[in-house]
Amino acid sequence: MAPAPLPPGSGASIPELGVGRGIAGHDLTGQTTRFTEGERVYFWTRIEGAAGQTIQHVWLHDGKEVLRVPIRVQAKRWRSHSWKVLNHGSSGKWVVEARDSSGRVLARREFSCRPR
Repeated sequence: MAPAPLPPGSGASIPELGVGRGIAGHDLTGQTTRFTEGERVYFWTRIEGAAGQTIQHVWLHDGKEVLRVPIRVQAKRWRSHSWKVLNHGSSGKWVVEARDSSGRVLARREFSCRPR
């Protein structure tokens, strides 16, 4: 999980992130960038410096937004996740981003989905 680039002037940072197949004990499991239709994908982030703010997990399929999940950050260091089931027709390129309240991208992960 490589550190995410920070937008200029933002107090929020996401030093760890990833996509995978599950969550156990507040941590990501089965980290990968290749999925198959029918699987559930988790986007996991460790957020720092954003207590009291809302971060958005934004899911994009082939460049089109398909899901937006608000994450209310409740401490200086906050681990959170969102998930998406890759239904039939979900094959292709995916990107999931963490954005601050102004829409700036704090972190981003790409992954692919193939047909069953």
